[in-house]
Amino acid sequence: MALLEKFANIHLGPLPSPEQLIKLSPQDLKKIKARRDYDNELEQLDFVSHLECVMKEAEKHSSVFPISSYFSLLNKISSMESIALMAESGISEFCDVRLHTFRYFSKIKDLNQLPFTLLTMQMDNLTSDSNEIKFLNEASSVEITNGATKQALFEAWLNVLALTSDREVICQQVLSIFLLEILDKIGEHGKKCLDAFLKLAKNSKKPSKLVAICCMIKLLMKFKHIEYPGIYQDVFDTLGDVDTLDLKPEISLQFLESTAILLRSPYLATFMPAKLIRQMAMLAVQSSRVEVTSKILEILGNMKKIMPQCDAWTELQTDTDFKYKTKNVFEEGGTSCIHPELVTLRTHIEPDIVLDSGCILRGEIIESSGIVVDFDGIDHSKVDCLHNKETREAAKTLMCFD
Repeated sequence: MALLEKFANIHLGPLPSPEQLIKLSPQDLKKIKARRDYDNELEQLDFVSHLECVMKEAEKHSSVFPISSYFSLLNKISSMESIALMAESGISEFCDVRLHTFRYFSKIKDLNQLPFTLLTMQMDNLTSDSNEIKFLNEASSVEITNGATKQALFEAWLNVLALTSDREVICQQVLSIFLLEILDKIGEHGKKCLDAFLKLAKNSKKPSKLVAICCMIKLLMKFKHIEYPGIYQDVFDTLGDVDTLDLKPEISLQFLESTAILLRSPYLATFMPAKLIRQMAMLAVQSSRVEVTSKILEILGNMKKIMPQCDAWTELQTDTDFKYKTKNVFEEGGTSCIHPELVTLRTHIEPDIVLDSGCILRGEIIESSGIVVDFDGIDHSKVDCLHNKETREAAKTLMCFD
């Protein structure tokens, strides 16, 4: 508080531009100088003292949120202890602090684990069960009421996505957060994310491409006025990229689930469902991941009930000529029957897949709950396993940074 008493008459709000400085009175210029001196002395304080000054400044000057002081406080975060101190002080629970935290993340140029932890903490506060709405001061209440938090949330996570686009593991996690949480919270601002997702989907041969396409599908399903006809071709081509789909099964399963949603779209051209279904069947035969094959069979079983008239379910007769086409070209017509693929899966090494493919051939309901890789026979001294058979059902912790 002594620092605020020392600089009782300081400039509040953003500093003026050089053009505006020329027009200011000598008294206003003194306020700006006092503000700069105040900021310089703030920089010399330890984290706890700085945090106290931010809260007291907001209380003393209630007409303006202390953006400069708060941003310089965030720049001082150097350990998990700093984040814990913020949580204990209660400052993170204020709506206006959350708004300006998101705005801070929309401007940063680098990202590591500590800032990311702070961002996820603010996301937890955003979805907390508390019904009490609190403000550090009243300066930002009007713009928050008008939806400023959604805008700031969108800009913050879009910037985080741009910063992590060349760091594959983190990019996958950020895209998953977009898919599972962010797109549902930012409302109409989600439309502006399409270009970022499209760039990642086009320029990547890694699992992040799959999550980006899932995000695009979610946008197309959510908004009526977003048009990207190329999504069907992108999904079709990706289903043919066995190497990418085999890299990370958990992401591939999410991609296949999104593809199943796309298959139910009423806007699909007549030939598209059969083409996509056959591409999935060919992937089921070619994939080395039993989880992927099992998921595809589950989707095929459901689609056979929903679209029983689709050409994909055409049965081959023993006395009828049939020329099998090993290539499935999206733009071209031709045979789309998946009977040969299903028959091939009847000789699969995994018994559940053999049974499921038989159910589809007979038109029966698949009751399989999917396949997970077991841990039997794995030598833990030779294979680095994140989980073992005993801890497989335990709660998992999201780790985005090494």
